[in-house]
Amino acid sequence: NDVIDLKPDFVRIYPTLVIKNTELFEMYKSGNYVPWSLDRMIELVKISLITFHKADIPVIRVGLHADPSMLENFVEGPYHPSFRYLVDRLIARDKMFELLNLFQDLPKTITFRVPSRYVSLYLGHKKDNILAIKKKFGIQHIIFKQIDNQEDLELVAWLFVLLIVIRKDMLMVTIGMNYKMIPGKEKIFEDAFTAVLGVMEEMEGHSKSFLYKDVSDAQSYLIVSEWSE
Repeated sequence: NDVIDLKPDFVRIYPTLVIKNTELFEMYKSGNYVPWSLDRMIELVKISLITFHKADIPVIRVGLHADPSMLENFVEGPYHPSFRYLVDRLIARDKMFELLNLFQDLPKTITFRVPSRYVSLYLGHKKDNILAIKKKFGIQHIIFKQIDNQEDLELVAWLFVLLIVIRKDMLMVTIGMNYKMIPGKEKIFEDAFTAVLGVMEEMEGHSKSFLYKDVSDAQSYLIVSEWSE
């Protein structure tokens, strides 16, 4: 916050590393300085990046450049050649968690619509974001659909948990989808349905869709959608 108060044009973030022939190196050898772990530093820098972004201050560099001289004299500390990527992939994970936390019940398979140029961030380092989602939410299958010319992440999985009725005589499929929302998230869900409905109306086979709200339970919704074969 002190840096933000200075209103800089941009900032660089360099995690503290122990380098040979420095005063910090002598403190490290004597036990007066203990470097932070990589995970702890990544979490702190993640918070810093989010804070600077909200303040509209660009962060033009994160982590030290891996030049030969630095690597030859590096002793210990939170260094990684792709430090910025590790931070950004954690921010991407939080965005996915935020969308998933909107729902109390989730299907075993979900789909994310992801901006094409950011797909590696959402997958995570060695796909650790996928593993984290499966562990936290009990989801078995996660599908990433790459979308060009898209900036934001979208969760487009449906919860097919109520009923499916096929009316062959009318060549129509009626699908009922029941949603139980977290209290306080109702408006977000309703706005998301309106946005998704606009996309569905352009899809081949879509006839009509409606959103119903339980008058006895403000967090319960039902989406009814009709599709032709």
